[in-house]
Amino acid sequence: LELDNWKNSRRIITFIITVTFLAECIGALLIFFTLPQTNNTKHTIFTALFHSISAFCSAGFSIFPHGIESLNHNAPFLMITGLLIFVGELGFITLHELFIYVRSCFTRGKSRISLHSKIVLSCTFFLLTI
Repeated sequence: LELDNWKNSRRIITFIITVTFLAECIGALLIFFTLPQTNNTKHTIFTALFHSISAFCSAGFSIFPHGIESLNHNAPFLMITGLLIFVGELGFITLHELFIYVRSCFTRGKSRISLHSKIVLSCTFFLLTI
């Protein structure tokens, strides 16, 4: 993570907070539109935000009486939840390196992915295909 000095540490912490905030907010927004709409919009917003944070952190918590089993027919909700779990499980080191790698592809710079990130991505791909 390029933690050679405090300046880089501050930049990495900012990256971690930004990625977490964006992933959870975008996830909550998408989950909000997949949930059954009720008259209580505040409760639906809270439910979407709660499940987005729970999925990103792979906590496995749900505030539904029977867990997310009650939404097993709601494919968009399950896909968004799975995507949030996937992004959260990659880890910040891998996400940071992927961000730098993709950015370098557009700027024609050179960037390498570390052995750690290659192992994480390979194992994740292998487990997802199995």
